[in-house]
Amino acid sequence: DTTNALLRIGGDQDLARLAPAGSCNGFLLLCNSDAAAENNTNSSSSSSSSWSSAAAPPVCLWNPLTGHQIQLPPAPTAAGFPEPLHAAVGLGPDPTTSAPKIVRILYYNRPTMFGFVWTSQVQVLTVGGAWREMGRTVWNLKPGPAEATLQLVNNTAALHWLTLGLVGQGSSRAVKIVSFDLREEMFREIAFPATCFEGLGRDRYTISHLAELSGRLSAVVSGPPDHEATSPLEVWAMKEYGVKESWARDFVIGNHHSPPPPLMNPTSYEGGPLRVLCRIRRSTTTRAVFLVQFGGGGLASYCPENQELKELVVVPGLPRFFSAALHMESM
Repeated sequence: DTTNALLRIGGDQDLARLAPAGSCNGFLLLCNSDAAAENNTNSSSSSSSSWSSAAAPPVCLWNPLTGHQIQLPPAPTAAGFPEPLHAAVGLGPDPTTSAPKIVRILYYNRPTMFGFVWTSQVQVLTVGGAWREMGRTVWNLKPGPAEATLQLVNNTAALHWLTLGLVGQGSSRAVKIVSFDLREEMFREIAFPATCFEGLGRDRYTISHLAELSGRLSAVVSGPPDHEATSPLEVWAMKEYGVKESWARDFVIGNHHSPPPPLMNPTSYEGGPLRVLCRIRRSTTTRAVFLVQFGGGGLASYCPENQELKELVVVPGLPRFFSAALHMESM
């Protein structure tokens, strides 16, 4: 469905300064993006809006349909730790109570008598309860909100991120997929076959991002950094969750160069990689149509059957550059 007006966040507090970092049961998780920007003023990695929103402390859950807000208890801070360098965050339903559950993974460069040590801290909050410390994780998760939340067959749900390698071992282009089971509260690696890179120059291609498409975990394989905006994107789907051999190529997006924003010379615009957001459900056609976002902002629909990439009309009042988050309305 399309909207005819831009809904702005309002209320007693200055919610316009908050950024969404997840959706569950009709609620958006809002984080203090201003705090993140202040904490990471000297960081060279704070270019994406999702990064800043996730590095910030969660403030409240907000239902855009009803306006209802749930204030969250302040996230705990570890004594003797500096401000986190970056963070990952996720929101999903608690399998037992269906209450929203927030998972936050913080990363620190902690000073010790032997020098600085790169470490992590995992925090979990089930709404209505208190924050719990869950120890550390070895995975250096990609900063930002969880990229895919899936309902699994065993009556649980799992959050999914890409990794930047292992904590303390630097970043790696050979990214992996890591899940967090909301029932067992455990991290697991999701195996991804190297064969997906065959014929693409596999040493230079990588997983760009994850998505939940038609109830399946999907991975978008992109080109090398110097040609990422114009290289074809391959979308792979895990047909049977947890089974490595079930990964299969779903469809390919060829020409997806982002159009230049207004008042910018097209010849000097580099564009950005396209992001697959979700499948659009339409009752008038049986064709699969997906909602995608250009790297610099702007939404489009893509139909794999006829390879049509069609830019959508911008919502009145929406800026040319923006980030998009998926949300399912509920009372």
